[in-house]
Amino acid sequence: MKLLYTFLLCAICFAGFSQDTDSPYLLVSTKNAFIPLKSSITEANIAGTIAHVRVTQVYQNKGAEPIEAKYVFPLSTQAAVHKMHMIVDDRLVVAKIFEKQEAKKVYDTAIEEGKRAAKLEQHRPNVFQMNVGNIMPGDEITIDIYYTEMLVPVNGEYQFVAPAVVGPRFTGESTEAEGSFAMPYTAKGIADSFDFDISVRLNAGMIIQHVNSASHKITVDYPDAKTAEIVLSEENKNPSNRDFILKYNLRGNQIQTGLLLYEGEEENFFSFQMEPNKNVVLDDIPSREYLFIVDVSGSMNGYPLEVSRTLMRNLLCGLRMTDTFNVQLFASSSTMFSAVPVEINEQNIEAAIRFLSEGQGGGGTQLLSALQTAYKLPRKDMSVARSMVVITDGYVSVEKEAFELIRNNLDQASVFTFGIGSSVNRYLVEGMAKVSNSESFIATTSEEAAEVAKDFANYIATP
Repeated sequence: MKLLYTFLLCAICFAGFSQDTDSPYLLVSTKNAFIPLKSSITEANIAGTIAHVRVTQVYQNKGAEPIEAKYVFPLSTQAAVHKMHMIVDDRLVVAKIFEKQEAKKVYDTAIEEGKRAAKLEQHRPNVFQMNVGNIMPGDEITIDIYYTEMLVPVNGEYQFVAPAVVGPRFTGESTEAEGSFAMPYTAKGIADSFDFDISVRLNAGMIIQHVNSASHKITVDYPDAKTAEIVLSEENKNPSNRDFILKYNLRGNQIQTGLLLYEGEEENFFSFQMEPNKNVVLDDIPSREYLFIVDVSGSMNGYPLEVSRTLMRNLLCGLRMTDTFNVQLFASSSTMFSAVPVEINEQNIEAAIRFLSEGQGGGGTQLLSALQTAYKLPRKDMSVARSMVVITDGYVSVEKEAFELIRNNLDQASVFTFGIGSSVNRYLVEGMAKVSNSESFIATTSEEAAEVAKDFANYIATP
């Protein structure tokens, strides 16, 4: 008998479940059907910041007639499914990718012809459902799902989550009709008795710190300081009724670095990773050169320039004595406070504020010209990183050109942006910072200027 398998990448929106369930489950319409979940095994291989995960689900038709079922199971919200297999009685079926409508036609045709078929849909960003048709009596079906996801640390801590529960969804406020869902078909006690196991191999490329799990009791083995093997401990009770959450961090007392090498069939790859130390000592932070690029065009006249002066004073007073700075005013042209960056001291700060106060708002906003001038300015010390701080209301129409200019000069300077005014061009202000992989700040009042300057000082204090 010919087998057919369709795999949907397109998301389909539903209102949500209305029943509780504690694990992956099957929805069946056939009376007296008996098709329980037999096992669920998750194997994760974490290399650097990439988790490669294989989920294997097994179930069996223990009824007396062919049935069609809807199999619902959770995955990570960050999962990128890249491979899928179905094994039916030792036959391996590999997923094919179709457009959503075409996949439905192929699947329906296969069912009408009496062929075995399965169709995977993304029910929600973290819930998938599998339609499996013509499951014959006694058939055991194994589904292998392979996915990857990027692990991003929060406050220095990495977290890997292997979902095990599809929880209830309140549907009372939904405006979309979903159709009724029958309760998951499981015989009493079956849902709690299936085999459940999770194992993780962690190759961090650097020294691993504090591996733990608040969700499950785990056993951790360290083949070496940069590698950990994690399995569930035998004393876990009902380990399948909750998500598995693994946490670890890589930060020590010093900056940590690691290099991972990957050999491919045609190409080789490497991944370099660097982690900052847990507590940043100010003496360890290298000196920086700051260039404040201040908009003094006509739209900045009056209140916006007053806010800019307050902001500038607070920003300059927040820098370290080892840093240097300069100020560039721009409208239809640019003028410089100094030919070269100057030291941070009270005399230079007061002189810079007077220079800004003398810059009257007027003329057009030649932002591109100002940025081009800034990138060409001579450096006092080439070993010191330069940060350009752009202060403007953003009333220009060259957003995309500005983004491209910054993108082409990422090796020259980091760009931070401050939006000044009650209604700034956030597309420009936020976009310039995003292109530079930095942060944007908005100050609408003089009082806010003090707060955002403090936020900026905190942001740059511990890179």
